[in-house]
Amino acid sequence: MPTKPDGASWNHAMVFSQDGQMQMAVADTAGELLALVIDDYPTRDASVEDLVELDAARIDYGIRLAQGIQESWLASAVTEGALELGQADPRDVDAWFRAKDSGVDVGQWSRDVPLVCLDMAYEPFTDTPAPTGNVAWVEVRDELSLLNSMSQLGLIGWFTPESADA
Repeated sequence: MPTKPDGASWNHAMVFSQDGQMQMAVADTAGELLALVIDDYPTRDASVEDLVELDAARIDYGIRLAQGIQESWLASAVTEGALELGQADPRDVDAWFRAKDSGVDVGQWSRDVPLVCLDMAYEPFTDTPAPTGNVAWVEVRDELSLLNSMSQLGLIGWFTPESADA
C-alpha cells in the first residue's frame, strides 16, 4: 500500500483507466476514489441532503455501468458466434436488455452470457427476488460495495491496507 509523506498508509488505492491511460490514485475515503470515476460525485462531509445526492449518483452510475457491461458481453458473444439474438428465448432477451434499475424475476440464470444486475433492483430493496446462477452484480448500496463490485468485475484494481496484508 502506498504511504503518505508522514509514513501512514492511505486507506484506499485504485488503479483505473481514464481517457485511455492507466492511472493510480490513493485516498483516505472511498468517496474520493468514486469522485474520480463518477462525474460530479460529492466528496465533502455529508449532510442528510448530501447522502441522498450520493445515493442517487451511485445508483445512476451503477445503472449505466451495468447496462454498458451487459451490452459489451452480449456484443462479444454475438461477434464470437456464441449467441444469435434472433434465436434466443424472448424472455432471455428481455432480461438482458431490461433497464437495469428494474429487476426481472428469472430464478436461476444458466445462460452462457451472464445477466448483469443492479443490487438496488432486487430484494431486500424491492419485492423482486434476486436471480441466482450466472449473474454479475453491480452493487451501489454504499461506496465500498460499489468499489468492490467494480473490482470484482475487473473494471478497476482496488486495494485497502487489509487487502494488501492478505
